[in-house]
Amino acid sequence: MSERGRWAVWAAGAALTALAGCHTSKLADTIITVEASALATFQQPVVGSGLSVNLSDQMPGCPLSENATISVNGNSAPFSTCLFGSNSGPPSPATGPFTGNPSFRLKVSDGGDSAEMDVGGLVPGVEATLLSPADGQVAPGGDLQAAVPPAMQNQVPLTAQFIYTDGGAAYEGEFTIPTSAAGTTVDFPAPQHPGHFTVFVLMIPGPTGVLVQADISACNGFQQCFASPENTLGPLMVDVVQ
Repeated sequence: MSERGRWAVWAAGAALTALAGCHTSKLADTIITVEASALATFQQPVVGSGLSVNLSDQMPGCPLSENATISVNGNSAPFSTCLFGSNSGPPSPATGPFTGNPSFRLKVSDGGDSAEMDVGGLVPGVEATLLSPADGQVAPGGDLQAAVPPAMQNQVPLTAQFIYTDGGAAYEGEFTIPTSAAGTTVDFPAPQHPGHFTVFVLMIPGPTGVLVQADISACNGFQQCFASPENTLGPLMVDVVQ
């Protein structure tokens, strides 16, 4: 082989090596959004919270292959649609309905590409407590006061949802309207109907428009990471007694 031929072979090899070293992850231009939401209903008063995940980029459709997966605290699930909902995922503790206010490590993998997000503080309202009456026993229509966790003290109450837990199809519960809020506390009336209730207080942004913030401690391999916490206080347990 001539000197020129050897040089051409070397140059081609160097170019291929450079191209191989410049691989761009298909996740580098994606945005991952994590959302928590209460799953309690009049029919199922205590089922915890659900976690949903959405991945997108600037192009229509999902950029991932049919082999893509997402792991939540080490529990893997299919993610080829770029959508994941914990209440419909595999039956494992980290991906089913959850209670409390845990932290999550999310890892999206597709072939040799992967990206991770660490997030917590998605359900700050579980730290709410009843101040008055502290034991939760109240007369029909009586006054209730709850302490608002620090992460939600820039929010204002909209409605209090009372889910009746004593059974019976004739009465499932009702909503009442909060009467006052002072940042650190919220006051709202009990229902007129006696019985045991699980209570959630729906909060909305106050005059400043500031939203409840989650704690995103790591965002590696994605273009951006977003989180939307659940904006309710509770569950609180109340017993309306005659």
